[in-house]
Parts: sequence; C-alpha cells; structure tokens
Amino acid sequence: ASGRGHDGLMTPSDRDAIHQTVRNAYRLAGAEDNYEYVQHGGGHIFLWEPAESFLKRHL
Repeated sequence: ASGRGHDGLMTPSDRDAIHQTVRNAYRLAGAEDNYEYVQHGGGHIFLWEPAESFLKRHL
C-alpha cells in the first residue's frame, strides 16, 4: 500500500539513508554533478519494478 513516503518495503528513513550513501559515493568519486534522482509519488526516489529487474541481473 502506498503511503506518504512509505510502501511497506522501504521507510522514509531507509530512503534517506540510501540517498545519502549514494550521494556520498558520487561525491567521493568526483562525480557529484552527475548524481540525479526523481522523487516519485509516495516519496520514492526509485521505482520498484526497474529496481527489481536490476537487482535480479546483478546480485
């Protein structure tokens, strides 16, 4: 169930921690200007379907 920034799989604090970690990784790599994200409805910064597809291929 979509809620305000929460879908049962990821809490807002999870989302914020991931965002901070990835942003720091880009900064440390000297690529901070390349870091882009979109906040979707419900407060998500990514969509689960494409993320799941990516994870299945790479994990």
